[in-house]
This record gives sequence, structure tokens and C-alpha cells, in this order.
Amino acid sequence: MFDLERRCRTSFLESRLPILFLDYYGPTGNIAILAKAIPADDIRNALFRAIPKPCALVKPEVVEQVDQAFDSWPAPTDISGFQWTPGVSLLCDGQPAPDELTGPGLGVFKRIAPNVLLLYRKERVTDRGTLHADRKGGWGAVSHRTETRLGGSWTARSFDVLQKLLSQAHRKLPIT
Repeated sequence: MFDLERRCRTSFLESRLPILFLDYYGPTGNIAILAKAIPADDIRNALFRAIPKPCALVKPEVVEQVDQAFDSWPAPTDISGFQWTPGVSLLCDGQPAPDELTGPGLGVFKRIAPNVLLLYRKERVTDRGTLHADRKGGWGAVSHRTETRLGGSWTARSFDVLQKLLSQAHRKLPIT
């Protein structure tokens, strides 16, 4: 992850944009930056130079909207041998279709914005209650299903990852 941070910082300097790298979340590749009053396309271009693939830009208020949406959308009924993990699928690039998404076997989905889908991912658990080794493609399968059904380039993560990254980033914000 240190190399990812170095590449981002270098790209931000070379682009001459006042983007501050704040933090990253473990091995997921999710990063937090501070980029005030910078057009989204400029941010995307700087990130693409550092990470040569489309990235989803998520403002802190989107994390709050997702949190509120989950508060009003209860998890599906328990199924023996499975757990429902709250997650989010985010548009990275493209123009998605306005359709709803279904994912037999993957979970249940709810669209809250053209570029944001909530989901309860259906994940197998062991007798001990830990995630089963056979993840059926994990969050990458969710991204693939979203891309196949709606078009565009998407990424999917456990909502917990976004919440933890935002919390970490807040602790590293410069005092103004």
C-alpha cells in the first residue's frame, strides 16, 4: 500500500492539483483524499495516472446517505449457513442504465442514486460463524453483476470498509 500512496502523491504533485492523500484502508486499495473545489474529472484524471483504472469518487455525505438508507432498509430474513453483509456498489465510469438490479445468489439490491447501489450480500459462513473460504467471487462478483446488468464500470465493497476509511481520514484531516 505504501507504493499506492507514493504513486498517488506523485500524480497529485505532477498534476499541480491541491489534492491531499489522507489514508488508505488495508489491502482493499480504497483511499481517502482531500480535494476541495477541484472538478471531479480533474480528480479522476490524477487518480487514473496513479491507479490506471477508473475509480469511484465518494464524498463523505454519500457515506452518510448510505448509512441512513441502511437504517430504513432492514436486512433480509436470516438463512441458516449465511449472513447478510451490508455493502455498496459505486459507479467508477460510464453511464449506467436506470434499471434495478437483481442478483440471485449474490444478495438483494436497492438503488439510492444513479451511481450508488446498496446491497445485502449473501455470504456463506462456516459452522463457527466465520466467512466460508468459497466466497462465490466475493465483492468482485457484485461489481461484475452490476457492470453486466447496468453497464459502466463499478466497484463494490462492504459498507464497513467505507465507514472505517472515512473515520480514519477524519483523524488525519489538517487543522484549519
